[in-house]
Amino acid sequence: MKNKWISIGKHIGVFALVWAVLYLALVAMCCIPNEALYDNMVKSALHYKDAQPYPHTDKNQALFAVQDNYADSILLGIAWRMGAGNPFVSALDTCYYDGEQISEGYGLYKTVTENVHANTDYTRYWHGMSLLVRPMHLFTDVSGIKNIGLVFAALLALGVLALLICRKHFKLAAAFLLSLLCIQIWHIRLSMEYQPPFILGFLFCILFILFERKGNEMLSLLSVISGACIAFFDFLTTETVTLVLPLLLVIALRASENRLGGFKENIGWLARCAVSWMLSYVAMFLAKWAMASVATGESVFALALSSAAVRVEETALLADANLFTKLLYGVFSNFSVLFGSGARFSFPILLTGFGISVMVLGSVLYLFRKPRADAAASLLFLVSSSVFLRYLVLHAHSYRHCFFTYRALICFVFAVLAALVLYTGKIQKQKKQKRGHKA
Repeated sequence: MKNKWISIGKHIGVFALVWAVLYLALVAMCCIPNEALYDNMVKSALHYKDAQPYPHTDKNQALFAVQDNYADSILLGIAWRMGAGNPFVSALDTCYYDGEQISEGYGLYKTVTENVHANTDYTRYWHGMSLLVRPMHLFTDVSGIKNIGLVFAALLALGVLALLICRKHFKLAAAFLLSLLCIQIWHIRLSMEYQPPFILGFLFCILFILFERKGNEMLSLLSVISGACIAFFDFLTTETVTLVLPLLLVIALRASENRLGGFKENIGWLARCAVSWMLSYVAMFLAKWAMASVATGESVFALALSSAAVRVEETALLADANLFTKLLYGVFSNFSVLFGSGARFSFPILLTGFGISVMVLGSVLYLFRKPRADAAASLLFLVSSSVFLRYLVLHAHSYRHCFFTYRALICFVFAVLAALVLYTGKIQKQKKQKRGHKA
């Protein structure tokens, strides 16, 4: 019992430390005078002034190449406002000018060039990306920031591949690389708001791989940090990547090295990591709402909770559909985008995509004579299924914004490929052993 309370104390302490560091760092960036950012911020504002909120950048109109100018305009408007007034308050009182009848891009331009007053509250998120975009506007504009973010994400992804290759897990490295290609990871350059889950996700993949031999409690503590960080930097895009992908890599690594064990003995630590991540994620939001309420003198809890409720209620896009249909659309719309659809839901593309996938994977398993399922495959699919749970719970959001939420399917893709790697690797070892016995 004593050890249990010590462990709980460690988790709370780690969360408190991460919260304090992130908030104080954001406050420090608010101290940068807006005058120092003005030239590059004007360039960014002009970039979005006349831009469409969600333009297609692919000639075939595929949804995976949709650019989110709407979210980026809001982010920059909030980041600019953080440079005015008391930095401890402006870091929390996050609101923006929405451009009224024109667009958020126009609102950003008016905010930067004419310092118009904000008319839209957005305190339900931390908008932690302001911690990065404010200092980066000292030397570049939004185009440079997007490029830097993509390069940084690519370097971290290469770091994951390097670790796998150094440990001689060449097939797992190939599975990870193929997963990146399947979601067309390079398209995260289209929006600054697309990037934090993958930058953090790849970073925690590296940390989980490096520290997984130090025990499961270390992984649970890393989950606390991951949950707090993604709640701070993200605005509800593909947040599950920061926990699910690192856990899948740990399962695959331990299974490949015969260190995984059975199904039951792994459920406990996986559940602790999930609970630690979720509690940290929720606590970070509650901390923002509580701090913003104190800073502004008005409670933001009711507004934040009502806005959050919208994410799980019906969407106008499916107003006439029943709940079961909405739940299905929340999941299958993301697969439609993954397979290259130009519409949120396309049955022919879904059928074709699933058909080709099943044939390819089935052919590989048939050629290697698929063995009996083991704990590794079960755990991989169980953990990756949390992505679908997110789609179901936030079905309206997942359907409406499937053009970026689909990227969370990198976890499911990697789970399938990792299971395939473990199966074929197991079969090859069995065949070698049989040959040895015959000789």
